[in-house]
Amino acid sequence: MAKRKRRTFTPAFKAEVVLEALRGDSSQAELCRRHNLSEDQLSKWKQQAVEHLVHCVDLNGGWRVSQHLTQPLTFRPLEQALRQSVPEIHHSDQGVQYLSNIYLSTLAEHGVEISVARRGCPWENGYAERLIRTLKEEEVYLNDYEDIHEARTRIEQFIEQVYHQKRPHAALGYLTPVEFEQQNLGAA
Repeated sequence: MAKRKRRTFTPAFKAEVVLEALRGDSSQAELCRRHNLSEDQLSKWKQQAVEHLVHCVDLNGGWRVSQHLTQPLTFRPLEQALRQSVPEIHHSDQGVQYLSNIYLSTLAEHGVEISVARRGCPWENGYAERLIRTLKEEEVYLNDYEDIHEARTRIEQFIEQVYHQKRPHAALGYLTPVEFEQQNLGAA
């Protein structure tokens, strides 16, 4: 019996189909029929797309969800975080979106020391990596969002109400970020 050849899809094709699904232009069943996909495959692609979450790890960190990884996607959460508090140091990976002139000059204007992880050393960005892992395991992988708006709403709810207020963090002495800030930084 001959083995059935496995279909492969280009990233561009996946992105096109996922964007259609997240915009809500067609039902998931209709998209699957039109593109000869299983609903499980489309759900997996949608989850992968939602994982493009950009964040600034801070007690009052900013974050944003988008279909594209761009400089504005990273700059808006930075502005959001800096409005709430100014850290002494900002650490990121070597992504070009974190090394743009506007991003770096904004940090410098606020007197923030800039730290960049070495190439191939993800452990140097452990807090951010852990946040993303937790977000994926406890929110994204457990849900099949209907569109990008639902993804943003649910992720915001998870970060603000669960991750910051209810979930204890070992690195913070098993306090939530809100409790840690109140006890150690005198925040209200």
